[in-house]
Amino acid sequence: MTEYDYWKIFPRMPKKVTLGDITVRDGFQHLEKFISTRAKIFYAEEMIFAGCKNIEVTNLGNPYLMPQFSDAEQVLAHLRSDRFRERCAKKGARIGC
Repeated sequence: MTEYDYWKIFPRMPKKVTLGDITVRDGFQHLEKFISTRAKIFYAEEMIFAGCKNIEVTNLGNPYLMPQFSDAEQVLAHLRSDRFRERCAKKGARIGC
């Protein structure tokens, strides 16, 4: 079966999809052990370099109620920094904040 046969069976199937990732936000929020800021940044960077277009990286809620997000400003600051944008440009990754 070729890829074109799928459109015969499922004519309303989209020809293009956009994948997103919420692991850094939803995947880490219920863990009891705090995930380091550097680990969150590393995971988000790797997802960006892999080509993921939509990534939810943090929550700006009350850090007392959600301790995993107590470093939200640091994670966002790094991903919005000029240094990181230059790294993305070198690797051919497009980012937008």
